[in-house]
Amino acid sequence: MKPTFRWPLRFLYARLGYHAPSVTDDHDLLERWRSGDTSAGEKLLRRHFRSVYAFFANKIAGPPDDLIQETFRACVESRSNIRDGSSFRAYILAIARRELYRTYRQRAVVQEFDPSRVSVSQLVASPTAIIAKDQNQRFLLQALRSLPLDFQLALELTYWEQLPAHEAAEVLDIPVGTLKSRIRRAKEALREIFANLADGGGVDLATADDLDRWAASIREELDARNARDT
Repeated sequence: MKPTFRWPLRFLYARLGYHAPSVTDDHDLLERWRSGDTSAGEKLLRRHFRSVYAFFANKIAGPPDDLIQETFRACVESRSNIRDGSSFRAYILAIARRELYRTYRQRAVVQEFDPSRVSVSQLVASPTAIIAKDQNQRFLLQALRSLPLDFQLALELTYWEQLPAHEAAEVLDIPVGTLKSRIRRAKEALREIFANLADGGGVDLATADDLDRWAASIREELDARNARDT
């Protein structure tokens, strides 16, 4: 029987003030957790909750609570497998990716689930965890969901989560060189989709600065939404 692992999500939402966790602090907490300190484990998972929530927010319809719980449960069960020197955030997001793919495969919305070809817009109805506050955000979110899932993940991990290349590559289980090539192609595809969506609207995703700025505004909106839900 699988161990029960349920946290009240409102308890976690109340602690979503985002900061980039220290890798050293994460390592210390992980070592204490492995040694039996459950409070260290709870603290470690709490500090990365926002990243896991944001990972699912633009990829599923409805609240991501169940997927978050499954991700945390899997992390609890496999904490002894985390490699020394590995980023805990990359590790838990890699678990989140596997849980997401498992969910997509179980739903069997498409004949064959191939993340290099299929997009979120083909798999689920419009996700509801992120509400765009302006036209730029709405077009960006829609364009991201229209990309092949591999492209969407590469962009969101690097722009929303601001993961270093080696950590994003670890989440996606690909070499760093492959990640960089994927990001370059994803940006080109994103600009083309965005241009079609915004045609006649006077909006243009012309530079990397645009993507940086709008991705940051979506991060802020997501955090604000979570805070309102507490």
